[in-house]
Amino acid sequence: MCLILLSGIAGCAGNRAVSRPAAAVDSAQAERERAVDALSSWSFSGRIAVSDGRDGGSARIEWQQSTDRAEITLRAPVSGQTWKLSGDDASGWTLHGTRAGGVQGANAEALLLRETGWRLPFSALRRWLFGLRAGAGDEILLREGGLPSKLVSADGWSIEFVDYDESLRPALATRLRADRPPHKVRLAISTWQLP
Repeated sequence: MCLILLSGIAGCAGNRAVSRPAAAVDSAQAERERAVDALSSWSFSGRIAVSDGRDGGSARIEWQQSTDRAEITLRAPVSGQTWKLSGDDASGWTLHGTRAGGVQGANAEALLLRETGWRLPFSALRRWLFGLRAGAGDEILLREGGLPSKLVSADGWSIEFVDYDESLRPALATRLRADRPPHKVRLAISTWQLP
């Protein structure tokens, strides 16, 4: 796949991270987690670009989440190729669009990597979308106003929250950059749908 740079995703942000005491960060994140945990279902649409340092690609993305079950549709802009990943961690995942009848796997990230070459850390990404830590060792910095600015995961990913839609409650990121060299993920969300 060819990497198509999306200027809307690759832009820079002027959001300055501010240093806050750990207790203040923990309190802000606990409040954010309560607000997010109250969301039983949500969806978004936008664009995504991925790269492994040599190869990559971009797609339109539509993500629908209902409790633990997700349905994620990826549409490549040039080739028109469409993949649909659906399922959950408990019952497994199915990927349609790479082989007739679909392919199944227990892990969404491993299934997508095997079939498309795209590395997307799905379990963590579901938390990062909301500016939440995905693991106990993750560190987070807040920007002015208390929203997450940057997150560094215990497994080496660095996530920047570039922009937010602050009209939503809670405010949600509309642009994210995630890097774990040589892997890069760029996400630009055009529309959030909350219950």
